[in-house]
Amino acid sequence: MLLGGVWVRDLRGRLPTGAEEYDRRESEAVERIVIHHVGGGVNRDYTAEEIANYHVGTRGWPGIAYHFLAHPDGRLEYVGDILTVRYHVGRLNAGSIGICLAGDFNEVEPRRVQVHRVRQLCRGLFRELGRVVDVVGHRDVSELTGYGFTECPGNTWDRWKRLVGG
Repeated sequence: MLLGGVWVRDLRGRLPTGAEEYDRRESEAVERIVIHHVGGGVNRDYTAEEIANYHVGTRGWPGIAYHFLAHPDGRLEYVGDILTVRYHVGRLNAGSIGICLAGDFNEVEPRRVQVHRVRQLCRGLFRELGRVVDVVGHRDVSELTGYGFTECPGNTWDRWKRLVGG
C-alpha cells in the first residue's frame, strides 16, 4: 500500500495479538517519530512475527510495540496503525510513532538502503500527518520515558541519525 507516497507492506491485522487492544488517538496527538533497533546483540533481519510474538507472549502487550519495521534490504512493513498508542517509548507512547530497524546497531551501522527507506518513510509520515514532527532516536528521549537510559537504536546512532532526519 502507499502511505504518504511511500510503498509499505501492510501487515496490520495479520500479526499475533494479545487479549487487549492498544488505545487509539487522533493524528494531532503525534509529536515525534522515534527510531529503534531490535538490538539484542544479534545483527540479523528479524521478522515482524518474531517481534510480535515476543511482545505479546513474553511482555504480555496487546501486539507488536512499533508502527513500522524496516528491513536491511529496504523493505518497509506497516505493523501497527499510526492512530494506536503502541508500547515502544514509555511515557512518550501517546505522542510517538515507532519505527524499528531490524538488526543490532551497537557495533555496525545499518545498511544505507535501510536508512534511506526510513528517511522516505518519515517524509511520507509527515505528508500523512500534514506536518513535520521531530525524528529522534529512542536514546535521545530515554530520560523522559520513565525507564532510564537505553542504547537504542544503537551506539552508532550518532553516525547515521542525520540521514533519517534525526
